[in-house]
Amino acid sequence: MSKKQATFSVESLESRLSDTFQPVKPANGLVSTIRRRITLAPPSVVAERVSNPNHLLMIIGGVVSGMILLVTLARVLYYLVGSREHS
Repeated sequence: MSKKQATFSVESLESRLSDTFQPVKPANGLVSTIRRRITLAPPSVVAERVSNPNHLLMIIGGVVSGMILLVTLARVLYYLVGSREHS
């Protein structure tokens, strides 16, 4: 392979790729289905979930677990950094 073949310009590569890859329009049914799935839940649904004791316990448990994980990671980092400084 010669050096001339190995070098290329970015502009020529971009023009070749833009000629090769043409945009594709998705079907209207697909777009509307995805749009319906992405919509946010109304506030009444969120209020119902929070008022449900099972969901509330899961939320509280998740928050407490996350806090314990953060504290544990902070202690590990403090121990690792502190042991380097004192050595």
